[in-house]
Amino acid sequence: MPHEGEVAISQFVGEDFAAHDERALKLARFPKLAHLHAGASEDLAASAVDGALPMLRVSLRGAGGHLIVADRNASRIELAPSKFEAYLEHEGLGAVSKERARLGESGKPGRERYTRHLKALVQVGSARDETYGARAGMRLEIVPEANPVFVEPGAALPVLVLFGGAPLPGVRVEAFSRDGADVQGASYTTDAEGRIRVAIDRRGAWLLRLVHMIRCAGCADADWESFWGAYTFASADPSGAAVTAPPMFAPKRGGALRIGGAIAAGALLLGAAIYVRRRRRR
Repeated sequence: MPHEGEVAISQFVGEDFAAHDERALKLARFPKLAHLHAGASEDLAASAVDGALPMLRVSLRGAGGHLIVADRNASRIELAPSKFEAYLEHEGLGAVSKERARLGESGKPGRERYTRHLKALVQVGSARDETYGARAGMRLEIVPEANPVFVEPGAALPVLVLFGGAPLPGVRVEAFSRDGADVQGASYTTDAEGRIRVAIDRRGAWLLRLVHMIRCAGCADADWESFWGAYTFASADPSGAAVTAPPMFAPKRGGALRIGGAIAAGALLLGAAIYVRRRRRR
């Protein structure tokens, strides 16, 4: 039987799967904070402690998948024209840049509001269920269509991207994998049905992330609205060998995790890291 216990959930902010810092919980920033398992949903906000670091501690009871889902409410940013255009290019948002040009706004500051839509999968033991693909009703949602923990290296992970509950075509999705300090990345573009197939080429920690931007209709303080999505998980080792936490984790809370075997109570799990990409302000 797999070991069940309490696990720390950390919120890291960084870029390209390298954390710059860990953030304490600001409960007012999270209109949705839930733990999904075995068809049930637990409201984590009810027991969360504002200012906690790590942001949450969650009891994992029962083998199988445990999905942490979090929506962060809207923030606003304004960038100088050149910086906003560079940011659009960096995020693969060329269509927005073209629309700004068509509207005669290329020389204007970029006024944007943005929200975060985050998922992290934790696997307890080797029991396989459908929790990994649960739809949480987020505005932007990444939905693996196979259990990412058990996809073997050399195979592909099918992924569906939803926006407003409908498939989102033509959006760039980045996939980062991390083995110790080594980070590798690849990018994909969703097809007409909002799907991609991510090449799983090695075991370790994985991050899927994307940004989708639309015109901000009826917004007095912004012209554009963006939605940032992320999904983290760790690829299982069939031998049950532990996966060592990479350098992004603070050593005092670091440690090993076991995917497909026992999870040590209180260990900081790669699959339980809510990873937030830092806004580019430079």
